[in-house]
Amino acid sequence: IGLGFSLYHFVNLVVGYTVGRFGLFGLPRLKPKAEQGLLVCDFGCLLLLIGFVIMVFVETGPGTHDLEDRPLPPPVVEGVEDDEELQEYRQRYRQWRIG
Repeated sequence: IGLGFSLYHFVNLVVGYTVGRFGLFGLPRLKPKAEQGLLVCDFGCLLLLIGFVIMVFVETGPGTHDLEDRPLPPPVVEGVEDDEELQEYRQRYRQWRIG
């Protein structure tokens, strides 16, 4: 959800900036008050792009390869023997959870 939210706002900011910067859709072009005003705006837009690209490559949570290496947890109910049928069922459940 966070990545989609960030994508929405990134596109919103970039489209708003380009419409104002280049005067699209009949709007007046952005006129800088300072000497290097548009350069600062362009740099800010570039920083937004770099930050978004970094966020795309951030991993969250363990991958599936970590789940395959973990041992199966012990049975929840005491007194249940670890027979082959139970182990097979638990292994299929684990594969289902991993995907």
